[in-house]
Amino acid sequence: MDGVSGVASIIAVAQFAASIVEYIKAIVDAPLHKRKLLVAIIQARGLLLTLHELTIQVEDEDWSSTILSLSQSDGPLSTFQTTLEDIAEKLGITNSDSRMTTALHRLRWPFDQKGLEERITLLEKLKSQFSLALANDHLRLSMEIRNELRYVQTQLTESTINSRRQMINSLSREQEIIVKSLSAANISKKLDAETVVGLRASTEWFLSHEKFKEWHTTNPIQQVLVLTGVPGSGKSYLCEVVRFFVGLWHQLDSVCIASFPFHPSGQEEPSESLVLSSIVQQVLLQRPYLIEHVNALRVTGGPLSVADSVKLIMLARGDLDQLYIILDEFDICERIALRTFEILLSVKPPLNILIAGRPTILLSEALQGYPLVSIEDARPSKIIHEIVDAMIQGHLGNH
Repeated sequence: MDGVSGVASIIAVAQFAASIVEYIKAIVDAPLHKRKLLVAIIQARGLLLTLHELTIQVEDEDWSSTILSLSQSDGPLSTFQTTLEDIAEKLGITNSDSRMTTALHRLRWPFDQKGLEERITLLEKLKSQFSLALANDHLRLSMEIRNELRYVQTQLTESTINSRRQMINSLSREQEIIVKSLSAANISKKLDAETVVGLRASTEWFLSHEKFKEWHTTNPIQQVLVLTGVPGSGKSYLCEVVRFFVGLWHQLDSVCIASFPFHPSGQEEPSESLVLSSIVQQVLLQRPYLIEHVNALRVTGGPLSVADSVKLIMLARGDLDQLYIILDEFDICERIALRTFEILLSVKPPLNILIAGRPTILLSEALQGYPLVSIEDARPSKIIHEIVDAMIQGHLGNH
């Protein structure tokens, strides 16, 4: 590619970047994350446009060498183009006959925190290389390209693969059959959204509790929270409210929440393998792209063994920013629940685990040292009556 062709390529890439900028500006979600990506793209584009002006206005043969370094195969200009195409694909933009076409129903923020940071890191490296080009230092630019090319391309490939994986938002019929077979346990005590919202006023004390806020974090430090209360105090309904709102708050993030209540309900007492297999099932239903880990283990159905479940939970956790686990009615099957809890504690990266149950002697001893919230101590008796009334109304409303 000669200098003239290189200049033409700069103009084409800059125009493509401008189109993506306009699309991102129209997105209504995630204003802070949107701003970070906009700044990175606009700054990289600005450097290219400045370089374009210099090559036109300043007559210097050295610019040809610099432009050639930028425009070589797999060089910064090509990498910028590929990065923009990756972002466009994630945003749902198509480029047909040089005209950008958009789907209004996709004007929503599609990036999780990890994906956003990966793309911004790539753009920052490209900005550094464009700055070297502006200094007309084609020798240092060539060295920078050679040193960084492999890293940038590796990161871009991983980012593109992750982007395409996470666009898988449903299971095939065959995959769905496999996932449904992982757990036959009846854990469907989930409340409908209207009932949860009705309970919100009576459960706000827990959602705003400092110990809950510390538990509800996506940092890599193990977080365990124990919630205790006498029978009928609303522990299970608090767990349902937590499950609903944590899921709602993290709809656009790479986060999952799974729950398991230890109530036989006429069935056999649950085993560790059943609990863990149920957790895997819930994760796959929330993030279908993680089915690739099931395929890699050649799983033919469930329930899974403890070893396979742990392996799948660890693989899924490695792909997620956080995985929240709620173990409700922990006291009903104490020994099995405790063994399951110990297994979950071994998962790396760590999980955030919420345990709810009656304050029995065994649980008090086994869970000593973990942060604890007692419903009776933390909440006035008046609110207990309010939540019971809301529970009754919600139950009647479903019949």
